Amino acid sequence: MYFSYLLLTAFLATFSTVNGECHRSGETWGGDKFAALEAAQRLCEDGTLGNIPYSRDAFRTACVNLSSKKKVDFTIIKGSNIINPTHLSSNICTAMLHKEINGCEHGGRSPQWENDGTTPQEASPQYDISSDPNAGQCA
Repeated sequence: MYFSYLLLTAFLATFSTVNGECHRSGETWGGDKFAALEAAQRLCEDGTLGNIPYSRDAFRTACVNLSSKKKVDFTIIKGSNIINPTHLSSNICTAMLHKEINGCEHGGRSPQWENDGTTPQEASPQYDISSDPNAGQCA
């Protein structure tokens, strides 16, 4: 468990967030927060949102039912700052979505840059990340 926490912390350090925005109203994660974290990781590992190439301005979204009364909508949009396609790893994808879940009780949206610490931010791929809990079920 401690190793997993250290690993996640290391991944969180590989990107930065600027001008993030937490939603101020609507559904909260409540008791479904852990299910949302698990869903984000699964979608990043199975090729739905992560572990795949993103072309310029690519848009991917996924909906997961968290309970009989709540769902989560995830969205990842690759910015246009890097023209060539980039590969969003499952680890970075998971860390980015987890940051929105853990940092915003009502969900949130923020631009995030994948950065290895040696590349200038402006030369790193930018993604617009959103994790949003909502009432109801996925269509």
